[in-house]
Amino acid sequence: MREKVFRLVLGALERNTPPLVRSVEIQLLLNLTARGFGVAGECVWIRSPEGALSAYRDFSLRCMSGGQRNGERLFRHAYRTGERIRRLTGFTAQEDLRRLVFYLYRNLDIHMTGLIPGTITVTDCSFSRHYTPQQCEIMSHVDAGLIAGVQGGGRLRFTRRLTQGCGCCTACFTGGAGR
Repeated sequence: MREKVFRLVLGALERNTPPLVRSVEIQLLLNLTARGFGVAGECVWIRSPEGALSAYRDFSLRCMSGGQRNGERLFRHAYRTGERIRRLTGFTAQEDLRRLVFYLYRNLDIHMTGLIPGTITVTDCSFSRHYTPQQCEIMSHVDAGLIAGVQGGGRLRFTRRLTQGCGCCTACFTGGAGR
């Protein structure tokens, strides 16, 4: 029953996400990123989604310039968040989990297509205009953890990145569907 309710909610949010919901999602991302870097977070959920996303981007850049670059820690905190999201929704079907991941990333102005598990293509990423290739690689630990957490395990590996001058990002996600 819960899965059906969340499937309806996801469908409604895919059609029209209220600005406050987007800002809260960005706040959750900032919180897990702050924990991953071992620093205090900041409040962004009260801003517009665009303002929250800009503040998150600036926050992540400051974190990376601080010298702390523990990708495993970023992955771990992102994984836990993704795992909580999966448990909250009760989703078990691969299609529901894929839709959920693509929805979450769309709210970050990251547009994905493809399959999970399988090949994922990122056609547009708001962060690619601000991150260096090295910063993108560091922050991809968040992507790997969040997607693996939602999927119940698995591994994300990028083969091409927008920040490296490619026309899109290409990644392969293998595994997942663990409960």
